[in-house]
Amino acid sequence: MALGFSLGISEEFLREGQEVGLWWAGASLATLAVGGAVLTLGLVQRWGEVFPRWMPFLSGKRVPIPLAVVPASLVAALVTTAGLMFVRLTLTGKLGAILGEGVLSAENWAALAPELLWPLWGAALGAGTLAYYYRRRGKCEHCGRL
Repeated sequence: MALGFSLGISEEFLREGQEVGLWWAGASLATLAVGGAVLTLGLVQRWGEVFPRWMPFLSGKRVPIPLAVVPASLVAALVTTAGLMFVRLTLTGKLGAILGEGVLSAENWAALAPELLWPLWGAALGAGTLAYYYRRRGKCEHCGRL
């Protein structure tokens, strides 16, 4: 959409978005989402536990658990709540009142449908974060179990 292609949206909505810079903001958010997806891989990859050798001063050292768990937990909570709010507004019909009546249509599905999956993404990220924490924490202080 930032490049001028109306993929899943009407031509009118494309032009309106171009006028206000909406598609460049969307492209920026999509780039951040790809970065977040790569960092999410760190919860299950080796480089999420030990810094890679190409990182100066950190290479080979263990990644501190809070360095991964705190940001991932925050993002999981934010994505889940934002997604649930979007789903609620969509189901109650209030999203059309906020964004404009013509926005919620079969022509403009690509602009809005991905956000309906955010609650699933947030829950999956939260589960991955919890699994990372349990895998990395070591023995339990109270019961001695891993």
